[in-house]
Amino acid sequence: MKNLQRMPSGQPQRLWILRALPYAVGVLAIAIISIVGAYYFDVATESDAFCGLLCHPNRPQYETHEISPHAHVECGTCHIGPGLWPKVTAKIYGVGELVSLITNSYERPIEPPVARLRPAKEICEQCHWPDKGFAEELLVLDHFAGDEANTQTRTQLLLRLGGGKDKARAQPPGIHWHVRNPVFYVPVGPEALTIPWVATVGPNGELVQYISKDVRLSAEELAALPRREMDCLDCHNRATHRFEKPERRLDEALAAGLIDASLPFVKREGLRLLSASYPTQETGREAMNELIEFYRTNYPNIYANKQAAITQAVSELQTIYSETTFPSMNVTWEAYPDNSQHTDFAGCFRCHDDKHVNAQGEAIPANCTLCHSVPVVTAGGQEPPADRLATLLAPIEQKPASHLQPSFMRDHAFLANASCVECHGDIEFGTDNTSFCANGACHGKQWPELSPFADFQHPVKLEYAHGEAACSDCHAQVETPRISVCADCHQPPSRPHFGPECQDCHTPLGWKASANSWLVNATFVPHAASADLICRDCHAPGKALAIPASHAPIPDGTCTQCHPQGFVRQAPSIPHLIEDRERCLVCHDRDRLAPAPPDHDGWPNEFCLLCHELG
Repeated sequence: MKNLQRMPSGQPQRLWILRALPYAVGVLAIAIISIVGAYYFDVATESDAFCGLLCHPNRPQYETHEISPHAHVECGTCHIGPGLWPKVTAKIYGVGELVSLITNSYERPIEPPVARLRPAKEICEQCHWPDKGFAEELLVLDHFAGDEANTQTRTQLLLRLGGGKDKARAQPPGIHWHVRNPVFYVPVGPEALTIPWVATVGPNGELVQYISKDVRLSAEELAALPRREMDCLDCHNRATHRFEKPERRLDEALAAGLIDASLPFVKREGLRLLSASYPTQETGREAMNELIEFYRTNYPNIYANKQAAITQAVSELQTIYSETTFPSMNVTWEAYPDNSQHTDFAGCFRCHDDKHVNAQGEAIPANCTLCHSVPVVTAGGQEPPADRLATLLAPIEQKPASHLQPSFMRDHAFLANASCVECHGDIEFGTDNTSFCANGACHGKQWPELSPFADFQHPVKLEYAHGEAACSDCHAQVETPRISVCADCHQPPSRPHFGPECQDCHTPLGWKASANSWLVNATFVPHAASADLICRDCHAPGKALAIPASHAPIPDGTCTQCHPQGFVRQAPSIPHLIEDRERCLVCHDRDRLAPAPPDHDGWPNEFCLLCHELG
């Protein structure tokens, strides 16, 4: 105590500080190390290397990320975004994903995390400026046929992007109309492939609702479904992780010269190998070497003189397969629909399908030229003819008023007349690209599936095959269709056609098949026929004389419309009395006293008096 009293004033405090200093330095060092470690842990766990290389289930997404326009962007930038709380929740979800990885309980393929998706304005708009408008952009698509010459065709069209919220910078309406105008919808399924309800804001600020004709929900059930405001990701849902169709990748490789298009059948054989099913990706890559054997066997001269080109083709096929197909994760190009287009998936036509109708019966426009020009298809790398080039470059404002109607794409075949020839040349519908109208880029495609408006009542009940057919299947080049009777569309063939009513032979189940082929050498009815006779009592499966399977849908009572009554030969009269007319075969069976001719084999007793009269 005395020593303590002798210490200068303030000495105990300095002593305490000196003793506590190492502890403070240690705590500070631990804090700095923890903060730095947490930072680098955060950076590492949001990197594409961590997500794609260390996490095996994400390997397909990693491969597509590395060849995408966002290859330089780390995974966390888009999948987590800015802010502390999103990072915390992402790490919490990550723990569950780690458990599923360790226990091998993750789904194959992985379901897109749509429920946890943040709005595009919080993610995409960190880099992309929604106020910007875009001018028209020329899109060139090359396609190669599967023939020996790998015949090339080129499709060109102008994308009308438009958009821009800033009126001073805005472009004419186009694809990005949805950026400038609020749109709301009800999504069904993880990729929103079905959309039963759509709404937008009208010119007076009112909500205009469009309900799909396919909806089988009550107003209360529809109102209870979650609604979402449309943003960039509703169309650009595969902006980075795009699993492209192998055929498209193959066309791109041929167009770029990565695969020699002069190799016979290289498109057909390459697509065959890419489309086959393999147990592992390694097996699939190895299978691409079958192309070498194809040329060695079928084209020995090509194999001898173009080995380098064949080897390069194999290498490119292996690359395409590695970036489009992942058997261990059940991932192919079909696993994740791409909504930014409408060639392989419904895309735009989830809403613009001519089925979403408002209270006034007006449908959401399904006019393709709102978003792009009419595609022009030419052979090889040739430029379009001058007349078709004019239609490619023509501003949409110069089109006739009829072309701007919401239903024009559905109705244009019915409206075709001589006035169309002035701009488009001869009207010849088809897919052979021989004229403006015979457009293979438009016709014969799965999308769009255009149907009549909800208030349109077809004068004939459409069911079975008729109900599944497109209007143009029957009404091509018909300005004002009349469908009162079958003969308005289906003219009778040149050969004799029996029956006053078409539906007696042509049922809805088989409307495409003509009965005309059945009339060739149609057998006569070799017995007397009466109104009380039912042909199927004897001519049916399991009976004495079964009819062909093709006759199964033909209704009873119509047999004689194809099979005239008559006799192949005059049947002899029965020269004796018949005590029991049900027992003719007692004497006239093959091994009896007076056997019947061989062509009577199998005929029952009750048939005899149909031809043989009592004498």
